[in-house]
This record gives sequence, C-alpha cells and structure tokens, in this order.
Amino acid sequence: FDVVLEGYDVYGKIPVIKAIRERTGFGLGESKALAESAPVVLFSWLPFEVALPHLVALHQRNHLGEPYSVRAFIRPASWPEGVPGTSYDVH
Repeated sequence: FDVVLEGYDVYGKIPVIKAIRERTGFGLGESKALAESAPVVLFSWLPFEVALPHLVALHQRNHLGEPYSVRAFIRPASWPEGVPGTSYDVH
C-alpha cells in the first residue's frame, strides 16, 4: 500500500510536518518540503499493517481534542509503467 498526503488546512501544517519527521526520520527541511509538495506519496509498497499506523499518525488532534483537517489516505500500490507483471490475463 501507498500512504498519500493529499493536503491539510493552515492549522494542520505543523502537526503534519512533525508526523512526517517522526515517521520518516527526515530533517525539518526535508519534512517541510514533503508536506508542502502535497499531494505526495509519503510511503510506498508497505503491507497494510504497516501503512495504517503511518496514516493514523497524520491525523492528529489539537489541544482541544479536535482533529486537524488533514486529507490523507492509503491506496493499493500500483506497478510502475512498463515493468513486467503490470498486467494480468485471467481466463
């Protein structure tokens, strides 16, 4: 599965950058660049059990317990174009 960051509201930017830093181990500059380049694939080719905690980490709550408006999702990973095994014939 891929973990995709689609976007966030103004108040969600800092929590998203923090979550990216914690999950990837990147520095502040790299994490900020990833967050600002949304929509972006943050993680690729993960088992569902690994992808889900990454997704949950992006959906944090503020000090009042209200969720930030973060648009992120997981999707099945797709084969790159032109790579053998990208299509299957089922009869």
